[in-house]
Amino acid sequence: MDDFYAQQQERLAQLAQRQNGVLEQISNGRLAFSEKLLLPKADRPTLFLPPPVSGELDFSLAPLKELPEIDMSVFAKWRVLDIPIMFGSGILGALTSKYLRDWFDSLHIDWGKTDALKGGHAGEGIDWVPGAKRAGGFGHRFKFGHDLFNPFEIDWQEYLEKAAESGTILPKWMKAAFYWVRHLFQDTFSKEGLPIPGHSLLRKFIDPVENRELIQYLGTIKMRDIAGGAVTNLIMGAYLWGTEKDIKRVVIKPNYRGYSLMLGANFINIVTGLLVPPPATSLNISAIPIIGYYMWGLIKLELSVRKELKKRDDVLNENENTLYANICKISDNDKILHQMLDELEHYDAEVQKYYVSTNNYQDFLANRILPYKSIAE
Repeated sequence: MDDFYAQQQERLAQLAQRQNGVLEQISNGRLAFSEKLLLPKADRPTLFLPPPVSGELDFSLAPLKELPEIDMSVFAKWRVLDIPIMFGSGILGALTSKYLRDWFDSLHIDWGKTDALKGGHAGEGIDWVPGAKRAGGFGHRFKFGHDLFNPFEIDWQEYLEKAAESGTILPKWMKAAFYWVRHLFQDTFSKEGLPIPGHSLLRKFIDPVENRELIQYLGTIKMRDIAGGAVTNLIMGAYLWGTEKDIKRVVIKPNYRGYSLMLGANFINIVTGLLVPPPATSLNISAIPIIGYYMWGLIKLELSVRKELKKRDDVLNENENTLYANICKISDNDKILHQMLDELEHYDAEVQKYYVSTNNYQDFLANRILPYKSIAE
């Protein structure tokens, strides 16, 4: 197209030069001028200038944002043995508690016959319920002196005397507190277990005799249950460590698979302990905080994942709006290009028309004007 325009300009210059020569001869009187020498006005070529192209193209498209990264390690792939190991570890932990019952109780009996100065708790006042004629008996722990959260009903003078007798280098009050806490710890080895802390607040509402099984099965902390829970968590933790290759993903770093399996194993431990036939039936209270820990971890993990997914959704929505704006801009450019194409086609038609008129004018000069040049000469 550029070459075509250049040729047209060159030819126009030649025609103008020739026309100027004729006009110069007429002005000098060497050539007689007559309207007959010219083409009719409708056929005369006129100077044609290309019209400006309307519209302005805008190629500045807005870029799309990158999606925020998300930690895919939280979506660990589950394995075929996950569920069987979860059930197995929970059941094995409950059975461990059942079979430790008699052995742990024998340890408690020995401590009950041994003086505090020799590592036991024989004859201590908290085993005597005020008003009772003898020590011990079921329910005495629930009735008096065995609430870890209520040390105010303890005869501390007894423990202070034992502390002084022991010849400890520690402050007497510290040694006295140690004797009392050790007594409570040793009672967790008994068949009945130690009543849950804070139980003294329930004495007005619960009769330990009428609710013996309720308290024994559901309301005491037993060391055998703690040991069984430890077996469950060790088995499940070892399995996860072997399959995850990173203990942090089992205990510390949030992970759907690890947290779910640990929670499930402890839940199975509790359920199995309640299904064990009496008198070994027991609610593993020590597993409840563990279940709470992993449940809260799963809740936080879910909230965190939802938050990250929302960020990605926000970016996707923003990119969708940006993409729509870019499409609109491209559509506008397309309209402008079609308009420019129409104008260029019209311009091309005008060029062709101008090309024809200049050729006709050139023929006119050659056939009608130039012969008069001889007259002037």
